[in-house]
Amino acid sequence: MEKIKNYLQNKKIGYYLLALNIILSIVLVAIFLPTYKSSLATGTASAGPEAIAVFAIAGLVIEAVMLFVPQIRFLQLGAIAVYALALAKELFIIAPLIADKANNVGFQGGNFNLSLTYLIFCVLLVASSIAAVFNGFIKQEDEVYGEEIKGSVKGTNNLIKTSACGVVVVAAVLTSSLIANSLTNLSFSEKPGEDPNITEALKQAAEECEYDFNPEAFIMKEEKEYDYNDATLKALNKNNKFREDVHLVYCVEGRYAEGYQGDYSETFAYMYLYEDGMYVGDVGGKTIQGYWFNSSLEGGNVDGEDVKDTLTLVSNQDNYDSIIMSEAYDFYCHTTQIYLGFNWGTRSMVVGAYYYYPEVGMFIDTAGEPLEYTVGDSFSTEAWTANRVLKSLRYSPVWKSAEAKWNIPSGMTDENGILTAAGEYEIKVTYNDFEDTKVVIVKEAAE
Repeated sequence: MEKIKNYLQNKKIGYYLLALNIILSIVLVAIFLPTYKSSLATGTASAGPEAIAVFAIAGLVIEAVMLFVPQIRFLQLGAIAVYALALAKELFIIAPLIADKANNVGFQGGNFNLSLTYLIFCVLLVASSIAAVFNGFIKQEDEVYGEEIKGSVKGTNNLIKTSACGVVVVAAVLTSSLIANSLTNLSFSEKPGEDPNITEALKQAAEECEYDFNPEAFIMKEEKEYDYNDATLKALNKNNKFREDVHLVYCVEGRYAEGYQGDYSETFAYMYLYEDGMYVGDVGGKTIQGYWFNSSLEGGNVDGEDVKDTLTLVSNQDNYDSIIMSEAYDFYCHTTQIYLGFNWGTRSMVVGAYYYYPEVGMFIDTAGEPLEYTVGDSFSTEAWTANRVLKSLRYSPVWKSAEAKWNIPSGMTDENGILTAAGEYEIKVTYNDFEDTKVVIVKEAAE
């Protein structure tokens, strides 16, 4: 005990911040790894979110080394670098969720509260690691380590220590950066057969669904001109997306909520792209019609902009004479922003395109929240989502959330959402012809 006291008595606040950062890193990794998949907005899984945990572990290693050689201050710069990289990655990933939160919509899915928790940890790590450098690690360095330590690397032992530690920090930063870059270039969406959300019942429903068209194998022709007086084009009906003997290749959807002065009404956009190159849709109540093409094989050009690996929709409407959609990942394969004209101005709306397959089922995602409670606990399904599942076994939250009907048993909670009685309660959600349930167990409060 005396040795520990003597060892710590000469340490400054920066040294204790190192220990705090190690604890914060461990907690961040412990929270992040089991939960991050349920927190992601649509399309961000391919951005390598796992890199956040990699950077946190790299910072942990560097600062653990610093605990033993606090006199070599420059090592802390490596920890600052990797924590800053983790923060940058989290800022990128949480941006769509912030946009949804600001507009009071859930178009892009994900869990804002979880992502905000990751962000707070990353900010704390960056701030604390910087503060550690400015507060110093050791009191009276001259007396403890000698003149050769202070501001220099003279001396064989000190040079060996400095070199070894330098190798550690460089290796940690480079290795974590390389791993993070490789993660960004990979898609970590689980294969349908490995995803715990895809039950055997959903797999069976997909197999039993008779649909012989594969939109992912479809390659559209290069750009060509269409006659807007063509009877087929003029007959397209936004209220009936299914045309006889003509397959759908893509569906496009998006929504916008102003959230101004308590008005949270939603404006929707949807478009249906057919295999003959035509499409029809509705944007904010306005019908648009036209043709589309995909230049993924040979490349193309619209108004000087390269459209290789994009979808291009050309419309006969003034506001949408050209919609160019860039690549996305996961459920949505293409995404872009389009613009809505209101009486008071113009607003942008994010829309996503996905390959059309028939819907075969749905399931409830509880975002990792517990299913066991005690009388007196608060309960809400606000973080839960109802997900539609396609024949391809890809899934996303139900687009129009009002179409998912939630049924919470009466008597389970009071008007404030407080659980009032013990028992087993079945939470049911219905969507179109599908339903799913979760059983919540409420126990008596301990005496």
